[in-house]
Amino acid sequence: MRTNNLSRRNFLTFTAVLPWAWRAVAAAHIPIGLEMYSVRDELAKDPKGTVRAVAAMGYQGLEFYAPYWTGLRLKRKR
Repeated sequence: MRTNNLSRRNFLTFTAVLPWAWRAVAAAHIPIGLEMYSVRDELAKDPKGTVRAVAAMGYQGLEFYAPYWTGLRLKRKR
């Protein structure tokens, strides 16, 4: 016969920590992005090269700001 060694205090601690553990696992899947305003000088010189360099750094999303949004067409690489 197997006995349960889980005390009431341990059970309450476990159930209190469980939602934060699930949230931490879910947060690991949020893509990381960069606002392109932070690299605006390089973006003005070479838009496509800057986007490629940012992607090579590991960023998964880009947020453009108004001056460079118009006239720039980029294809998403899959």
